[in-house]
Amino acid sequence: MISSIIKLSVSDFVLRILQNDAEKFGFLKKEKEPNLNGLLNKLIPNLLYFRKTRRDEIHRILTEDFARNDKEAIYECVNTVIDQVYFSDAELQVLDEVIWFRPSTKQNAVFDEIEESETIITGQTTTEYIRGLLNEYSRFPQYKRETIAFDNELYDFAKACETGRVFHATVNGKSIRMFAFHYVYGFTYDQSNYLIGYDLTNKVIGAIPLCLIRDSYLVERKYKPSEKLIELLQEYYENEEYDKVIPYEEEIQ
Repeated sequence: MISSIIKLSVSDFVLRILQNDAEKFGFLKKEKEPNLNGLLNKLIPNLLYFRKTRRDEIHRILTEDFARNDKEAIYECVNTVIDQVYFSDAELQVLDEVIWFRPSTKQNAVFDEIEESETIITGQTTTEYIRGLLNEYSRFPQYKRETIAFDNELYDFAKACETGRVFHATVNGKSIRMFAFHYVYGFTYDQSNYLIGYDLTNKVIGAIPLCLIRDSYLVERKYKPSEKLIELLQEYYENEEYDKVIPYEEEIQ
């Protein structure tokens, strides 16, 4: 079992990125200060998933595309090289900042996996491994970091776009139901990500910033939009005026 509190030494660069993202993505304490603990509990499970997915893809390519008999040895070398070249501290200068981080009970299994499995694979300590995840994260542009932090919510929305199932979520403390139409990555200079659809609760066509989505889920019920609604959604998407909403009373489904 991992310690209840983890001391992370990080560079000033990584700390500033995390503070920026906590504010930008809505992870704030009551005093409106950045809640790094909340952000890290959201980030690290997703970063671990992406790291494992990449490892699996490397293994698949060595096995299927190159059919190497020594694929296991090559696989271990490639992963070690990637860790050393891309996720080390060399480019991030002095580790002169400290973050005290407490894994949530909900994420205990994730951090136990890091401590009991991932550190063995990589030959790192738990704190070195977690710092490597954050070093990698800090190198991405902001819009990409946001999609990592809200990967589960984006997955739900993408699934709703694909299936027509109604997308449920909480936005600014209020529940919404939405017919999901499309999503936009890295829009405009501020690198915002938007979820575009028809808000069934408020009867408007609009775009919701991804970072405002909380507690998303889908229901089995599907929504069948009229051709008129689809035309309006397409027009809204193409006009790229995502700060506006368009009132629209869709016929009862």
